Amino acid sequence: VLFRSLLYRAEAMVELNMGEGALALTKEALRSSKRDEALLRRGRYLRGRAYEIAGKAGMATKEYEKVYAEDARFADVAQRASSRLRNAWLSSRVVVNVSMSRSSMR
Repeated sequence: VLFRSLLYRAEAMVELNMGEGALALTKEALRSSKRDEALLRRGRYLRGRAYEIAGKAGMATKEYEKVYAEDARFADVAQRASSRLRNAWLSSRVVVNVSMSRSSMR
């Protein structure tokens, strides 16, 4: 019961764009030793959303990948995981291209 109530509170904080508060609640919830697999998956997904709101894209991607590995059809996890990975890949390409452009200018 405590696990569920923590997840409900975390979900409300995610909806209010309160990432740090949602992270604290999901951390507390996921510490519990008695948890249903479906609720655990929901907790990980919410933690991913909270990381996303808090600007921690890499951590969000890791959570989404865990959820995706367990259930690829869970909520919009496939879309979130793929868009996070695609954005990370594009960012790394931009950094490489900028570095190469600067070195060729010398």
